[in-house]
Amino acid sequence: MFDTALEVLDDLEEQPGTTQLDPKLYDSILVALAKKNQLSLALSIFHKLSDGRGGGSLSLGVPACDDFLVVLRKAGMRDEFRWVFERLRERGIAFDERGYNICIHGFGCCFGDLGLALKLFGEMKERSIEPSLCTYNSMLQALFLSGRASDALVVYEELKASGHRPDGFTYRTVIQGCCRSHRIDVAMMVFDGMHHSGVRPDVVVYNSLIDGLLKVRRLTEACGLFEAMVRDGVKVSVCTYNVLIDGLFKNGRGVAAYTLFRDLKKKGPFVDSLTYSIVVAQLCKVGYMEDALELVEEMERRGFVVNLVTVTTVLIGLHKSGMWDCAEQLMRHFRNNDVLPNVVRWKTDMEASIRAPQDGSFPLRGDLREVSRLIDDVPSSENATRAPPDEWSSSPHMDHLAGEASEGRPQAFIARRGRRVVDGGGRSFDADMVNTYVSIFVSKGKLNVACKLFEVFTGRGSEAMGYAYNALMSSFVKQGYFAEAWGVLKHMGERLCPADIATYSVVVHGLGKLGEVDLAKAVAEQLMKRGGYVDVVMYNTMIRALGKAGRIEEAEELLKEMLRCGVNPDVITFNALIEMHAKVGRVKEAYRFLKMMLDVGCSPNHGTDAVMDSLLMQIEKLSKWDMY
Repeated sequence: MFDTALEVLDDLEEQPGTTQLDPKLYDSILVALAKKNQLSLALSIFHKLSDGRGGGSLSLGVPACDDFLVVLRKAGMRDEFRWVFERLRERGIAFDERGYNICIHGFGCCFGDLGLALKLFGEMKERSIEPSLCTYNSMLQALFLSGRASDALVVYEELKASGHRPDGFTYRTVIQGCCRSHRIDVAMMVFDGMHHSGVRPDVVVYNSLIDGLLKVRRLTEACGLFEAMVRDGVKVSVCTYNVLIDGLFKNGRGVAAYTLFRDLKKKGPFVDSLTYSIVVAQLCKVGYMEDALELVEEMERRGFVVNLVTVTTVLIGLHKSGMWDCAEQLMRHFRNNDVLPNVVRWKTDMEASIRAPQDGSFPLRGDLREVSRLIDDVPSSENATRAPPDEWSSSPHMDHLAGEASEGRPQAFIARRGRRVVDGGGRSFDADMVNTYVSIFVSKGKLNVACKLFEVFTGRGSEAMGYAYNALMSSFVKQGYFAEAWGVLKHMGERLCPADIATYSVVVHGLGKLGEVDLAKAVAEQLMKRGGYVDVVMYNTMIRALGKAGRIEEAEELLKEMLRCGVNPDVITFNALIEMHAKVGRVKEAYRFLKMMLDVGCSPNHGTDAVMDSLLMQIEKLSKWDMY
């Protein structure tokens, strides 16, 4: 039907003496093609129309352009979205409020261009188009996604004072953003405000809060919130159970997590492929490969898709367990699957590439100046020339952000942690497999092979992902090759790959091992300024480094800061505090931290036993001195 309509349209245009057709006809055809997913044809027609007809003006209405942009955004066509946007600007199309909202959401929330989203917000204000609640919601989400949590919270307060009433989407965006940046206490305050305003929280809000609490090891509060969710009549989703199972595993409650998983399988549709992937990953982590493979087989029998994430998790587990015939093992369990043949083919090509000679230029060697770059590279807004604020503006902070936005500057930091597998199909397959095999070689101590693979991959012009850089850096730091670790960090900066939370964690760990405690604290502070968070691993690293340097009072202050930020200490935290006090003969203080550990329900481990032996030796020494 479309083909017939387009043929008739071409015939009408080619007939001599035909007047210009009604632009609404082009609008209808373009929008219809876009909504029917005929995007290549729609783009072709848009290109033809954007060349102009009769006087050089674009023969499309603003509503049709808006609808076309929405379809491109939902299809994830970033380059096409930007091209259409630029052509509309070139042809003098003036956006209305809806058009600005579509573009702000597209660039800021979907395509990661916060600078352009902020510029559009400022342009919107200049044209006296008052931002709506939808505009603020999009800007809040864009700021959180770009790691600008502090700015987002200021904008949220401005929103409440501007006359707009936050809706469910506003609360959900702020709560999710705070949970992802470990600002769990702020998220709980917003959650309370949501209740008081009469907006009913949905399952997504509860899932975000439960996940946030579990990530900062506040297990009791997370379980209490789950019970409150059920009590309030909010329908529990499969995602809720996935969050609980994953959180229980990561909080040392593996038996409870596996029991919950086993019970849910019997009750009906409460598990999905992600649930199986979570449990398979945990079984691979602890070395129960036979059980993991049985679960994968069961996963296929129940009709769940065994995706690349699960495949690469099992690959890593098999290699760690010394089961070198991993491809054959997988073949027996992955039937009728298109993923595995591609994996095996890629593995064969990779092995052949590694055997070929390389120039050996990777890794580079660096020094502490590469770490300082993480601190100095942050754009400073304090020294920027600021226009005087408009005292009548309803959004002064947003106006300031829009004024200092710089389009096109590469993003130096992302708030979310990089993943080993993006699972973007053919577009990300090579990068996914490189990250997987870098993990395998690094875990087996084969750093030279991992570096060679990375060199082959990047030498072909492929863009490396942050996960691979972080894995290599972490391995170098663990083995004491700090110059090589900073060289990887330098290479990461040269390739404009943005640092993430894990990058900062590795850097802090390396600086702690080097005894550069003050620099490690400076890096952690810079991370907070960028919208990141200091998690329990980084706190533990800095506490241990301070203890080794004899700065015990500072270590205790760091523990207090950790508690103020809502991050619960774990057994490693307490072991470090007990050990540093025992070594200097502060037996009472060491015993106080041991009692604190038991009071909060933190179970001792083998490290605690070694620390207690040291503590008992100190007690015996003090007893002998008392005898004299």
